[in-house]
Amino acid sequence: MRKKKRFWGLVSVFLISSLALVGCSGSEGEGKGKDNASGDQVTVDIFQFKVEIKDQFENLVEVYEKENPDVKINVKTVGGGNDYGASLKTAFSSGEEPDIFNVGGPSAVEEYKDYLADVSDTDAAKIALEGTLDTVRNGDEVLGLPFNQEGYGLIYNKRIFKEAGINPDEIITFDDLENAVESLDSQKKKLGIDAVFALAAKEKWVIGNHLANIFFAPEFNNDAIEAFNGKTIAFEKSDELKRHLDLENKYSVQPVLSLDYSQQVEQLFSLEKVAIIQQGNWVYNSIYDMDPELAENNIGIIPVPVEGLEGHIPAGQQ
Repeated sequence: MRKKKRFWGLVSVFLISSLALVGCSGSEGEGKGKDNASGDQVTVDIFQFKVEIKDQFENLVEVYEKENPDVKINVKTVGGGNDYGASLKTAFSSGEEPDIFNVGGPSAVEEYKDYLADVSDTDAAKIALEGTLDTVRNGDEVLGLPFNQEGYGLIYNKRIFKEAGINPDEIITFDDLENAVESLDSQKKKLGIDAVFALAAKEKWVIGNHLANIFFAPEFNNDAIEAFNGKTIAFEKSDELKRHLDLENKYSVQPVLSLDYSQQVEQLFSLEKVAIIQQGNWVYNSIYDMDPELAENNIGIIPVPVEGLEGHIPAGQQ
């Protein structure tokens, strides 16, 4: 039997009112899917992977629950060093599927489409930026809503770069990056760093979602749907990917295969033990929690050099 559809994950403040509405239309059972007019409490289970906004999200839920005492929102955050995709599958297979959850693109939409509600008539869908709904469309249906716009590349420490005599604006090509990295490495003792990079290779998404894809994308005109529908890949930039990954690995804190997100961002970069990490703007909150001054005034981002696309930072919706 086809299960009742559920809404895709939302985090934005302006969308929080939609969360309760989804709960009202969720699966039937004790505490869930009951008519709000009946006076019964509505429970909404949210399963999300944005660990960097966990506290803010939970605080927002508390505010909403105080204003709506007949609504109970349970938030489970899985991410960082944990595999969100595997955890979500486990939740569904165990019969504890959430009402609201994140999907990571067209492949996840295809996998969970029997659980996704058509939200094409919502105000949020109508004001979504052009192109941000492309990966969650199924014919005329819109099966998810974007909750964030993010960019990623090489996050660097401005103070360390300045002390090393390196101008980040001049790092355009791979050779520029390699020269800068070698210069930083030669000054490690003076700069007080353990290594140039902290490569979190324990996290599959760091190398897969946010590095390999940069070198895959040009073959598919940087279009997620074209890539999803593609039958083969020539991997024309495989050598470029290898040399970049080799560079990060060579000049990284070791062993990279046991280095996770928390160690990379909080223990190494936020404590200024490394100069560069391959990450995105989502690390801001984690860095701010460790060192507000560093987060506000001393971090920047450099594009990962890709021949023919130098100077471009990948950006997209979550």
